[in-house]
Amino acid sequence: MRAAHVLKSLADPLLPTGPSLRTIPLGLARGLRMEIDFSYQSRLYLGVFESELAPWYRRFCTPGATCFDVGAREGYVALALAKLSGDGRVVAFEADRIEYERLRRNIAANPALAPAVEARHARVTGRAADDRSDVTLDDAAFEDGQPLPDLVKLDVEGWELEALRGGARLLEKHRPHLVVETHSAKLEVGCLELLRGHGYAPRVVEPRRWLAEVRAGHNRWLAAEGSPGRIGRG
Repeated sequence: MRAAHVLKSLADPLLPTGPSLRTIPLGLARGLRMEIDFSYQSRLYLGVFESELAPWYRRFCTPGATCFDVGAREGYVALALAKLSGDGRVVAFEADRIEYERLRRNIAANPALAPAVEARHARVTGRAADDRSDVTLDDAAFEDGQPLPDLVKLDVEGWELEALRGGARLLEKHRPHLVVETHSAKLEVGCLELLRGHGYAPRVVEPRRWLAEVRAGHNRWLAAEGSPGRIGRG
């Protein structure tokens, strides 16, 4: 049994049950208020959820940055990016209705950051839908009057290659920094090839070994440094 599972089994009987607003004491999101249910979100509370990515977020999300959080779920990363960017802007996309409503509640629970975070109930894919339930990265990025993203975090449960294909103009012209979760070896290879074709040099980020999270099959990340603002909207 993994050490993380042992610790969880020991801690579960001691922790309160059910979701409740709590202040995160550690990690990238330290000081944020979020709905936390210890039955499955103890890593969020302890600040170790996907801690492998924290150095990349700190590197890529500079003060004033505009960020896209694609697959935002409850908003942990979106709010952490809003905190890092200071007077920047975060657009958080979430397709699941339940997670989207949780995202909105967590944004509202942080009034100092709420004006900087926009929640959108939409799935980011390779092709837009007439009702805007599906959007592309290019459509979202090049809306009139909207600042282009300096960082795109992408976690779309198997749609990552299609989502990147829908952002060809953004990748070519603006070159944002990227953090992409890949959900199979085939998808990882496809994303690597696509990003290299756009001039990126992505690095594979391996899951940590200590207090490892439970992941199904092949599941890693790609971190790719861009040069935001290189060409702009031309």
